[in-house]
Amino acid sequence: MPGLEVTVVVLAAVVIPTWPARRLHGNEPVLLVAGGCLIGLTPDFRTVRG
Repeated sequence: MPGLEVTVVVLAAVVIPTWPARRLHGNEPVLLVAGGCLIGLTPDFRTVRG
């Protein structure tokens, strides 16, 4: 995957769970970990290397 796609997905994975957690006064770290786990289960991101 090109670097720009990975960057956009990681940025979205941080922003999307954080916004409703702050709005609903929820627990941000739990949503961020859940989002990271979902990204890790996506087949396209299993082969991304840093």
